Amino acid sequence: MDLIEKIKNNSEKLSGKQAVVGKFILDNLNNISILNMNLSMIARENCVSEATVTRFVHILGFRNFADFQLAIQEYFKGRYASRTFPIEPGNNSTDSICSRVFNLEIRLMEEALDRIDQDTFEKVVNLITTTKYIFLVACSPNDYLVNYMHTFLGVYKDNLLSITKLDFVTQNIIASARKSETLALVFSYPRYPISTQKIIEGLRAKRVTTVGFTDSELSPIAPFCDYLMITPHKYFIVTDPMASVMALIHSLIFAVYKKDVEGGKTRLHRYEALNRDLCTFVTRDFNFAEEIR
Repeated sequence: MDLIEKIKNNSEKLSGKQAVVGKFILDNLNNISILNMNLSMIARENCVSEATVTRFVHILGFRNFADFQLAIQEYFKGRYASRTFPIEPGNNSTDSICSRVFNLEIRLMEEALDRIDQDTFEKVVNLITTTKYIFLVACSPNDYLVNYMHTFLGVYKDNLLSITKLDFVTQNIIASARKSETLALVFSYPRYPISTQKIIEGLRAKRVTTVGFTDSELSPIAPFCDYLMITPHKYFIVTDPMASVMALIHSLIFAVYKKDVEGGKTRLHRYEALNRDLCTFVTRDFNFAEEIR
């Protein structure tokens, strides 16, 4: 019997305060930070005594809290050690490599589009539009997604901050984040960078509203997200199939622009003027702001 079954099967034996502890454990079994919680921390988190937690552990059949912690560790080992990522078959196919890769990306884009919840999409767009500060979070090897989004969302939105590594500066930024003024867009794809995981756990501790971009509801960032945007993955080799992710980012930026077309055009004119002054592009006589209808 695994840990979830133990809690559910003994639910009728639990007192009110013990049931609170049981619900907390069930709600946080996908939260990696629970691995580091000791008896007193669980008691404090649930506003109960340490004796209540100890009695809860004994009702489940564990000799002591250490055995209970071991059961939590085993649960995580079983959940994540067995996680596999779908590999696309067909290495003996006679189709060209380009055909196989493009067809895979097309199928994944179609699947991602089917899975996008329009209500969630609109809520995320509204958050991007109205929130003062936006953290764009992705560590290597997903960090290029942040660079792409920052480049183009930055045309229409101020106060963007790219976070692509976990260091003292990042930790200081998270520590000083104001939850009511900050939105985090976090990208994490298989095999899920540890640095990204630690950053999103820090953001959750600060109660920053978080939108997660990942491949599955089983992703380790999922429990830390207020909103989840799924773009499924399949692999030929280790290379990430990211066409659908790029299309989703593109869609969000376009939707932000459509929220305020006139303001967007004004900012686009400023962007084009800056590029002209800096001689950014070879083609200097083309202006997107004048061409968009």
